[in-house]
Amino acid sequence: MATIYTSDDLIRGYLADLESDFEAAPSDEGFLVTTPFDRPDGGSIEIEMRVESDGSVHLSDMGDTLGYLHVNGLTLTKSIVTRAKDICNQRGVAIAKSELVVISDVPAGFGKALHRLIQSIISVTDLIQQSRPSKRSPFHDDVEALIIASGVSYDREFAVRGQQGRYSVKFHIDDNHNLLIHPLTASSETVALAVAERWARRIYDIRERDPKWDFVAVLDDRDPRKEFWTRRAWAPLRENSILWDNRQRLSDMLAGCARV
Repeated sequence: MATIYTSDDLIRGYLADLESDFEAAPSDEGFLVTTPFDRPDGGSIEIEMRVESDGSVHLSDMGDTLGYLHVNGLTLTKSIVTRAKDICNQRGVAIAKSELVVISDVPAGFGKALHRLIQSIISVTDLIQQSRPSKRSPFHDDVEALIIASGVSYDREFAVRGQQGRYSVKFHIDDNHNLLIHPLTASSETVALAVAERWARRIYDIRERDPKWDFVAVLDDRDPRKEFWTRRAWAPLRENSILWDNRQRLSDMLAGCARV
């Protein structure tokens, strides 16, 4: 007899998968929460969580959303900022010092507060699509174009296991080369450091389970992002990364794979 699934099964399964894809790590002021939701450039939406002295929980996007609009060519005019504020106000989210912020005083409301903030981040980010300020391609498309030009065989969205988790890497160079390539972009030095630290942990975990893997993080240092990959932000990934400005190194590496 065929298994009968209900809408409750669908919702429970969806929530369980979402929960497993969240990551959290201590930060200077609390915790940095990496969500399973992405921006158009493939970067994960990240939230800073801190508990205030009065017990309330402060959730913030750390200025990443308005920063994303700016670095992708959208001038933050008074009109654009007003539209962003209107979007946030509809969900009870504030914009303070360029950060999208929500504060919850009730423990039972933390989940809804996080959901409202994420929804606001997605909606404000969408202003970049509505305004179409720039024809610049997403960074992962530029990296993929370089891979295609090299002539190697590759897979997209490759799943690889570590000791502690399962991760999705943007590109896998196959034919037994065991090379993983993942583009990384950021809209501030703070986010760049958080992204670098997160992927450094993932690389370590992947190699703990199977040391055969080689990993290259390709860092988006196209203007105006170049200033975000400071020595401090780059440090966690220095041995496993290539700046896009130095992409000839990646081309040479892929050319070696193509010849084998």
